[in-house]
Amino acid sequence: MELFHESHRWALWGVRFMEAEYLKLESIYQSLFYEDATERYRKLLSVRPDVVTRIPLKYIASFLGVSQVSLSRIREAAYVQVHRKGWVDQRESPPAARS
Repeated sequence: MELFHESHRWALWGVRFMEAEYLKLESIYQSLFYEDATERYRKLLSVRPDVVTRIPLKYIASFLGVSQVSLSRIREAAYVQVHRKGWVDQRESPPAARS
């Protein structure tokens, strides 16, 4: 905090940093309130596709605000939809679930 009092540049940087963090948090809250779980899951995959392979599904379900059973259904529906539209090579299998 002393840097903010001593230097205008540090204070400005601090304000910009906090504003950026606030906007990220606001985006998460808006997503929770205005999007359904399927949309939130798709958004998570588009922004951070590596998360599904690195983090246990129970934590992903909690982050999305759904049960593990609901997340399993969402993942299955997304897998079926992708393969029906032919977006993915037919030899691929669904991502392995980690719990």
